[in-house]
Amino acid sequence: MSTSLILFLAILALVILAIIIGGRKKRWYRVYMVNNYTFLCYRTTNDFWWRDSQGLIGFHSPDGKRIGVSKHNLIKIEENDAPNSGK
Repeated sequence: MSTSLILFLAILALVILAIIIGGRKKRWYRVYMVNNYTFLCYRTTNDFWWRDSQGLIGFHSPDGKRIGVSKHNLIKIEENDAPNSGK
């Protein structure tokens, strides 16, 4: 194998590993809706592909379920600290 191919495969392996490890990190957000409803949710690093699909923004509820929020019903999204785990 040529050196450039080995280097390419090594870089590709590192990128895939970073995506897998980074997918476990959660960023927490507080979402404000037009009906005066607010909720706490999170996104992982791997959620970038679901960001703007079909007019929805994808989040996860604190129990891990996926939530699709319509862009038309949002007032704002702000980053929030992780909630206390109660430990």
